[in-house]
Amino acid sequence: MILRDLGHNLVFSNIIHRPLRTAVSIFGISIGVLLIVFTVGLSNGTMRERARREANTGAEIIFRASGAIGLSGSESFRLKISLADELRKIQGVNKVVPVGQISVSAEDSNVGSRLIDGINFIEYAEIAGLK
Repeated sequence: MILRDLGHNLVFSNIIHRPLRTAVSIFGISIGVLLIVFTVGLSNGTMRERARREANTGAEIIFRASGAIGLSGSESFRLKISLADELRKIQGVNKVVPVGQISVSAEDSNVGSRLIDGINFIEYAEIAGLK
């Protein structure tokens, strides 16, 4: 009796008479939603980690090469370390520390790569206030 009443509704009629098509449709939509959620979560986590790294430098100004996006290690070092000496000569500049970053492949990472920072620790400790 209940199934007969449901049969008059087109949506429920299709669900009852074509269960495989219904299951495949639900599965396909679920996969699409999951992929979107995972992609958004991964990109938000990556941006949050990058913002945390850049905020923890303790620097007021970060000097980068032309065309560089963030403190990204996806390209080779484009600025010479000797440029730090020129920046130190500018009036009002207290400290300058060159930082090198490079991205290397890593199997133990969620994104397949790991960002490695290269910095003179003594100079960095002075800027960041580490003891």
